[in-house]
Amino acid sequence: MLDCVLSTPLRSRPRHSHQRVFRIGDMIVVAASFTAAQLLVSRDEFWLSLQVDPWGSLGSLVLVFACVTVCLEVGDPQQWDSVMDRLRQISLALGVGFLIESFLAYSRFTALSPEVMLVGSALCALLLTSWYWIFGIAVPASRAPLKVLLLDADPVFEAVVPSPVFRGRRCEMLGPLKDPNTLGSVIHEHHLDYIVVQEANRELPTALLLELRSAGVAIESAAEFYESALERVSTRHLHPRRFLFGELTPKRQNLAIQAIYSNVVVLIVLTVALPLLLLIMLALKVSAPSQPVFQKQRCAGLNNVPFTLLRFQSRSWLGRWLKRFGLDGLPQLLNVVRGEMSLVGPRPQRLEFAKELAQHIPYYGERLTVRPGLTGWAQIHAPDADALLELEYDLYYTANLSPGFDLRIIIGSLRANR
Repeated sequence: MLDCVLSTPLRSRPRHSHQRVFRIGDMIVVAASFTAAQLLVSRDEFWLSLQVDPWGSLGSLVLVFACVTVCLEVGDPQQWDSVMDRLRQISLALGVGFLIESFLAYSRFTALSPEVMLVGSALCALLLTSWYWIFGIAVPASRAPLKVLLLDADPVFEAVVPSPVFRGRRCEMLGPLKDPNTLGSVIHEHHLDYIVVQEANRELPTALLLELRSAGVAIESAAEFYESALERVSTRHLHPRRFLFGELTPKRQNLAIQAIYSNVVVLIVLTVALPLLLLIMLALKVSAPSQPVFQKQRCAGLNNVPFTLLRFQSRSWLGRWLKRFGLDGLPQLLNVVRGEMSLVGPRPQRLEFAKELAQHIPYYGERLTVRPGLTGWAQIHAPDADALLELEYDLYYTANLSPGFDLRIIIGSLRANR
């Protein structure tokens, strides 16, 4: 384990308020950039349209503002180690805004003109980067590493500390303390962001910990720390009560919302990709007349109810080529439309494998309290991992399922496939 290194005091950092101010600044910059672009390009026409049709004129601005700010919200400022990281996040947000505005323009809905989008994006990139730089100078504590004190020893820390994901969050680990009663003297020397304790430790200085919590220091159990640091659930600390009381199950309203936007997005993709799908089906039939176009697999679905997963067959030379470029899974779009899968979720597992794994791994079946997905949290973080590690990522996803989290996973998938 780690040695206790308590030598350099740090300033107190109200980190949540810093992030709130930073995100508010992001929203102001985005709104100001595209409004200024509209005024620079349209000039008097914009003021006239505001008087004639205010909702139509402001609607396109609101849409692009919402798209860009939501994509910026997906990013975590604690993971931006340089201006280049910030630029990548800004480029991604503006790119999504461009795509959505282009689709709206193609569909003849209200949308900003290409000139306004270009000028607004340029202003946005410049001002958002400047805001990141200015905020770092004005509030240097916002970029300082998190100070985490391990009050006790726990085997999970050996997985947390060397993890590249954890190192990317710029955390400074201290402890574990040999004697928890020395915590008071440590507090006088240091300003901590987190204190991590074991739930089974019955010799905790409870009164002092409660006082620290009231002062803004986060107190977490080893399982909570593992989860927040690595964004996966610790199978070592799993208890039945977490499932019984719904801690690791998704909210029903989030499942309903996911079903709606998954179907809408997939129907749009199917409409655009239908000629390609028909061409592939025809080419597969011509190249291998004796083989079926689709390969069908029985997989475990929502609540472990079986369904038939569709893929293009990969036994012919064309099928192997499709598999190499990841196009063999295109028919799974039909599984989404039929309500058997979702855009985001756990990896679909063949029925016989799912039953076998459920017999050997406790709570394995609980990963399917959501629909299997075309992509997922486990797929982008551990594509070739063992079933136990995959379960940790899947349970974290089921506990945190939301539209924003799904968007983050989809963006991560696009990055991984570049």
